Amino acid sequence: MSETAAPSSTVAADLSSEPALCKLGFWSRVRQIIAFAFDQRRVQIVIAILAAVIVAVFGLVYSDYLKWPTNLSAFADSGDGRPTNWGSLFDRLQSSFAAFTLLVALYVWCGELRQDWESQLPARMTVVFLRAEVPAIICRYAWLAGPDDLRAWAQQVAGQAVGERFLEFSPDVASRSVEIMRPPANSPCRYYEIRFQLTGPKVALDKIPKNQCCYQNLLQGWQPGRVAHVNAVAELPEVARWVALSRETQRQSLLGV
Repeated sequence: MSETAAPSSTVAADLSSEPALCKLGFWSRVRQIIAFAFDQRRVQIVIAILAAVIVAVFGLVYSDYLKWPTNLSAFADSGDGRPTNWGSLFDRLQSSFAAFTLLVALYVWCGELRQDWESQLPARMTVVFLRAEVPAIICRYAWLAGPDDLRAWAQQVAGQAVGERFLEFSPDVASRSVEIMRPPANSPCRYYEIRFQLTGPKVALDKIPKNQCCYQNLLQGWQPGRVAHVNAVAELPEVARWVALSRETQRQSLLGV
């Protein structure tokens, strides 16, 4: 990785106006999954719909066969086709059990379909480097090849932002599980966050002025690291939760909890 210049330009004090990811709503997610299903499994869906229509028509035509028995002591069917004893009723209910099995299979299939849809989405990540519970290097919404590359790629992105080939950090590394988010006017993506505790090298720390941090927002396209005030960056939701968690962990450590 080639080294880049230290962060120099300054971003606005208020970062709330910058583009950010937002959570994908339930119905928006359903529409995306349905569109994906018809695109990838159109033939299977058409066959399943035709089969469901046939079963529904058959059920309507022979609905009397599933009515409750009128005489539990009788052993023969009544003249109108209704079951008249428990054994006859249970025989007729086999179709209902088959329908229930179909619903379970459909539920499992929908779950697998959702997983397939999520796995083919592009991935982004936010990298948070804290120094003594204060933001030091923040890289928002960098592209990510996959979750297996999360830690290594996060170090590379942050090092490039601050102009250092290697960054030193404590073993205390934490990450958040995947969420489905949506960039402004763009397709959904899988979203990850990872947090490091920066310890060095000293040359990298010296490049960041006091009460400032190195900041990037890669939804705006690639850009070198810029200088932002730690208070403005700490208010960002991606950073605030990690700062709060780090401070709570430090407090519990001091209390011996």
